[in-house]
Amino acid sequence: MAEVDELRTALDREYPSYDDHAGDWDGVLRLVTASPPRRSRLPLRLAVVGVAVVGILVLLVAPWKADTGIVERAQAAVGKGPVFHVVIRSQSSGRLVELATRRSRPVYDEQEIWWDPARGFHLVGRFGARRYADGLSRSRPRPDVPSGFVTGYREALDSGQAKVAGKDVVRGKKVTWLEIRTGGVTLEVAVDSENGDPVRIRYTPGGNAAVAEVHDVLRAESLPAGAGDFDVQPLPTRPLPLSGLGGSASRESRGVGVGVAQKILGQPPLWLGREHAGFPHEGFFRTWVQLGGRALRYTGVVASYGPVAVSERARLLPILRPDELKVWAATRPGFVLLYRSRFGFPRATAGFLRRNGLYVTITAAKERAIVSAARALRPVSAGSGAGG
Repeated sequence: MAEVDELRTALDREYPSYDDHAGDWDGVLRLVTASPPRRSRLPLRLAVVGVAVVGILVLLVAPWKADTGIVERAQAAVGKGPVFHVVIRSQSSGRLVELATRRSRPVYDEQEIWWDPARGFHLVGRFGARRYADGLSRSRPRPDVPSGFVTGYREALDSGQAKVAGKDVVRGKKVTWLEIRTGGVTLEVAVDSENGDPVRIRYTPGGNAAVAEVHDVLRAESLPAGAGDFDVQPLPTRPLPLSGLGGSASRESRGVGVGVAQKILGQPPLWLGREHAGFPHEGFFRTWVQLGGRALRYTGVVASYGPVAVSERARLLPILRPDELKVWAATRPGFVLLYRSRFGFPRATAGFLRRNGLYVTITAAKERAIVSAARALRPVSAGSGAGG
């Protein structure tokens, strides 16, 4: 019996009986809720990594393709009205320098255009807010000039010709570039990625990036039928462009005296004194223009000081280099206009100003030399030693 009692005691110790215990099931549930069993997160992590890899691959292949609605936003931004009105600004600009203080401010070339298939194409050109061009044409603008934007852009959006070409930041805005190829010209339009407004246009004729023109779009809107400005205002003068007419301008190699220069100009010429910036006055030289074999002689004079030349004439010629008209329209009293022309003038910055009723052009190697010469200009006086 002792062995049996000892065996029962051992069993009770290893396997106790809970018949007289009520238990705490609620406590068990609390413990289970507070400490859930740990499960492996490896499958979830792999799934996340897989999605990220796919996304990166998509961006590498076509980082802008996700924006499928940009063409529709661009269409909505310009509208559907029959009259299209745009204002574009060339990135090439001049600077007006105040002679008294040398302070300067930019001068921009802007074109405001209205296009109405029923009334034609009205373009107003302004340089420094001064009109230099104003004309109405019934012809459709050529696609290889910036004004062709007014007809080609909306048509390309509607026809599906505008293709998404990339992303960029322009004038502080996130933009999407749309590419349009027409008539041997590539037109790229940067549109605001959020609202579709055109921000910048870039023309590349014949795919030649060296002659690409870049313009900022300041306004682009459609107007209802009959709206817009189609009234042409007369310009103060409309000389013919020198280029395209077989014309050329030159100066004589032999200097003349002050008396001859004054006779040509109708008043005493301007000069920089007997010496300027270490270079002596080399004399006055008559300038002349030839058009179609017919010489319009002695239209002005040039005063030379080594690398600095001061060209002056009393009136605008009946023929001008392409950029001259807009340059003279932008000049202001007390300022010299610094401008680098793409046409006609040497491919260097020149200074333009009006002084004593004369049209004066100053050329020099550096802009500060042009400003210095403009500040030093004065009429030749009696006894100046400038020669007879």
